[in-house]
Amino acid sequence: MNIGIVFYSKTGNTLSVAKKIQERLEKAGHAVNMEQIGVAEDKNKADIGQYDLVIFGSPVRAFSASPVIKEYLNQLNEGNKQAYCFVTHFLPFKWMGGKSALEQMKQFCKKKNIEVSKSGIISWSRNRETAIGKLADEFAKEA
Repeated sequence: MNIGIVFYSKTGNTLSVAKKIQERLEKAGHAVNMEQIGVAEDKNKADIGQYDLVIFGSPVRAFSASPVIKEYLNQLNEGNKQAYCFVTHFLPFKWMGGKSALEQMKQFCKKKNIEVSKSGIISWSRNRETAIGKLADEFAKEA
């Protein structure tokens, strides 16, 4: 399967999760391309049309998905895609912004006819490596 991981990472935490997911997917035999979007207009143009599955990733900002990922998802023209989503956040509990950020990403996808079938929240706690591994394994198993 041809998979794209489209993500925004300000501090590198979301990038590190995207890399781990990429490793697990490639180990499972998938072709994976990572596309990091940014605040500059030319960094917000990742084309998902080439992918069978797209994985969107974002940090949580103020109990919300990052404005960068929301802007990116809002401008998408693609439809009829399968997607997974994940968010990273510093706070220890999923209800402290993670759940609402994921829900926002899912709603943006739904408006663009993109079906989100898997999602996950990575809290930046002492158990994060285990959580990242579990999420990467789940994404690889289901792809």
